[in-house]
Amino acid sequence: MVDTWHWTMTRIFEEKKRALMEGDEALANQVEQAKDLLSILIKANIDASEEDKVSDEEVLGQMSSFIFAATDTTSNALSRTLHLLASQPEIQERLRAEVTEAREAHGGDIPYDDLVSLPFMDAVCRETLRLHPPVPMVPRISRQDIILPLLTPIKGNDGRDNSSSQRYEDLYFHSKC
Repeated sequence: MVDTWHWTMTRIFEEKKRALMEGDEALANQVEQAKDLLSILIKANIDASEEDKVSDEEVLGQMSSFIFAATDTTSNALSRTLHLLASQPEIQERLRAEVTEAREAHGGDIPYDDLVSLPFMDAVCRETLRLHPPVPMVPRISRQDIILPLLTPIKGNDGRDNSSSQRYEDLYFHSKC
């Protein structure tokens, strides 16, 4: 399965990259206007300066990570959603009524744009992700050392200092008043 996954991803990557490089107008326009991660990565890598470019292998490696992570997180989020709906029949019934009404209005399958605009469906999805985020923390490692300018406090958009002690004091003392 992993070999098929890698072969397919490599083929798609090569087709999109070749279209952009050779000027295949139809596919190049599709990649230019695309919102998928692979197209965005390819376009950004082509437009990057030589020192910022990454190898094709690294782009494919990043895509493998995204696809694997998305598969796992999507299945976990769906499982959590179904569990929450099963444990709260009144919410499940309300969601079923909203979806049933939308299906009747569209004569069967609900187009994607209409499905994502169902307000209660959106609320259920958002609440599930709030209660059970599939990725609660993402560790990052810097590729190079960097110096953070912490000699002076960092100012927020409103001009106030954003030091943690000040935020804590503001929250603590304002909540006591």
